[in-house]
Amino acid sequence: MALAFALAQVKERKGQTAEATALYEKVIRTNPEHIPALNNLSYLLIDSQKDVDRGIQLAQKALEADPDNPAINDTIGWAYYHKGLYRNAAEYLQKAATTSPRRKCHLAHAYIKLGESTKASQLLMAAMKEDPSLPEIQSGMLLLNKAR
Repeated sequence: MALAFALAQVKERKGQTAEATALYEKVIRTNPEHIPALNNLSYLLIDSQKDVDRGIQLAQKALEADPDNPAINDTIGWAYYHKGLYRNAAEYLQKAATTSPRRKCHLAHAYIKLGESTKASQLLMAAMKEDPSLPEIQSGMLLLNKAR
């Protein structure tokens, strides 16, 4: 299953989300406790908004096994963001934001929805310094400009 998981990660990085999803599903069928596969599959389901509710269920299962994992906290926070539960989203996203520029952007999106534009702007600027190519920065800036 290690090979299937590694291939799923490659497919995900290449933007081949359907193939990645199928491979993560295969890993989970074989090993329902595979935390990284649970989290990665849940993120794909949430980010694509194909099945946010199932994504939350998978991420919560992963979080029960690894409650301090920033990737899982980000996934759950991003799910709550997509469900319009911005306070809940921010609670989880705050636990993950310091670990990557993409996660900073996710928290910034939640802050924008909560009316906390200054915090959001600071996070987006920090993310831009780390990785200016992230699409989440642009979407965050557009959202921030609309909110002002």
